[in-house]
Amino acid sequence: MTYEPVRAAEPQLEAQLEPQVPAREDEQPATAPMSPLVPGEKPTIWRVLKDQRKALWVAVALMVATGVRVHEVVTIWPQDLDLQGRGVRIAGKGRRERQVFLPNDWIHDLTRAYLATRMELRVDHAHLLFNRRGGPLTTAAMRSRLAKAAHESGLPKRVTPHMLRHSAATQLIEAGVDIRYIQRLLGHASLSTTEIYTHVSDRALKRVVADADVLGRLLEAR
Repeated sequence: MTYEPVRAAEPQLEAQLEPQVPAREDEQPATAPMSPLVPGEKPTIWRVLKDQRKALWVAVALMVATGVRVHEVVTIWPQDLDLQGRGVRIAGKGRRERQVFLPNDWIHDLTRAYLATRMELRVDHAHLLFNRRGGPLTTAAMRSRLAKAAHESGLPKRVTPHMLRHSAATQLIEAGVDIRYIQRLLGHASLSTTEIYTHVSDRALKRVVADADVLGRLLEAR
């Protein structure tokens, strides 16, 4: 069976396609160029992705929101989704299962709309994400499509799925989330593996310290 572009799904999905994030033209993200999806970075691949096959759009959104690995996102099954509880069961390395979460209404509604589309099209395999032929989205296809979307958006460097995971981890660290929670979210067996992401957040720390300029404030008060 050959699937045409998911035209029947457009009315359901189109309203979910544009992330509602504020633009920040005056500031470069602390993790650039490793974090291609940080709000405010221009050019962006969000606009390109929304015109691509919806499986890629959903996969990227899930990876950025949850930090899952590329092989984990393509092996999610519909029954792994708990939309009411906003949870997703992930089968990780070493057959270790963990739970990740859909953090806001936008990705929750996007996932729900995609799942409804999948049911309407009667996709007949076990995986959540499907390609234009109705078969499972593979890691190779995910890598290829992501790189193509990034290139078409004008990003200067090749974008890989691991960069999405890196973006998620770095943004959580910079938001002040305890590294032990991040370890659990990413599915790392060792905390030392999670700690490799902390060096990037030092850039944000440097910016915060410079903005605070405690010494300068004291000198001005003399």
